[in-house]
Amino acid sequence: MKPYSVCYEADLHTHTIASDGELTPAELVRCAAGRGVRLLAVTDHDTLSGLPEAQEAAAAAGIEFLPGLEINTSWRGREIHVLGYLPSVFSPLLAERLADVRVKRFERMQRIVDKLNSLGIALRPEDVLRETAGAAPGRPHIAKALCRGGYGASVADAFRHWLGQGAPAFVPRYPLTPEDAVAWIREAGGIPVIAHPGDADLTAAEIAAWAPGGLRGLETRHPHHDEAQTAKYTRWADELGLIRTGGSDFHGPGVRPGTEPGCRGLSLAEAEILRRGFAGGA
Repeated sequence: MKPYSVCYEADLHTHTIASDGELTPAELVRCAAGRGVRLLAVTDHDTLSGLPEAQEAAAAAGIEFLPGLEINTSWRGREIHVLGYLPSVFSPLLAERLADVRVKRFERMQRIVDKLNSLGIALRPEDVLRETAGAAPGRPHIAKALCRGGYGASVADAFRHWLGQGAPAFVPRYPLTPEDAVAWIREAGGIPVIAHPGDADLTAAEIAAWAPGGLRGLETRHPHHDEAQTAKYTRWADELGLIRTGGSDFHGPGVRPGTEPGCRGLSLAEAEILRRGFAGGA
């Protein structure tokens, strides 16, 4: 069987142009519904701005919608992403906090551009902003601008040569910790989940350390996890009493070729425990 030959009914990790995806929220919903996804979470990075459009599109498409987001954090020299599943598309306090995060994203983008300029790359902030469709800029947008300028063969190539950790133009992100993200999501009435733990090579002990602060789940199924990792993280989630989640982390064909909505995720029966998490209080 090809890795992405199946479509899971519940995809709990997707992105739109509100952050670093290629589709509008409505386009993403229609794409997911056409693939057979019946429960979709939109989890853009550090913003809630795409959620109302996605919710409306999901109602029109006849699929269930789960509001979410993904907060980028740093911890012990590693990048840790925290997914949050929310009871509503509106959360004023969380939106206010994320607005400050987006200001820091602009500041980081400028510092990266300055570094690239010092390396002889003629890139301007406005070149990056043209790639954002109004979203706060992140490294994927800078990577796209580099490719458009002939400084990278692909987004992955631009990260490898210029933007990734240890690369010449790498700039550390703002000092936001997983504990901060978990607290923000909990205060918004949401359910915080560690995303793709394999990317940060997290241990069970490290994940367990965030549980007292309110961590509720672990993303066990993800395109970056092979079968052995999926089995390991499933076991850890069960041992730690965490909700299992899963999703495609879909951004669009130009960002992660071959990845499609529903290529990773859960069955509707498996996703029921997440619904009960809201019913029983986050």
